[in-house]
Amino acid sequence: MGTGCTLQMEMLRLQSLSNKRNEAFDVMTNFIKKMQDSRSSIVGNIALIYTFYLPLCGQ
Repeated sequence: MGTGCTLQMEMLRLQSLSNKRNEAFDVMTNFIKKMQDSRSSIVGNIALIYTFYLPLCGQ
């Protein structure tokens, strides 16, 4: 195999690894976003309980 062919194969391998890294980054970014959304929802629900339901219970 010539040097040019080897270099071309290494460039393809590098591009594949770069694509996999980008895909993993996107997966983690989406996961973190979903966690933040869930946390915000939970905090909002707790605030709702303290604001509306506890006064009705005489607390």
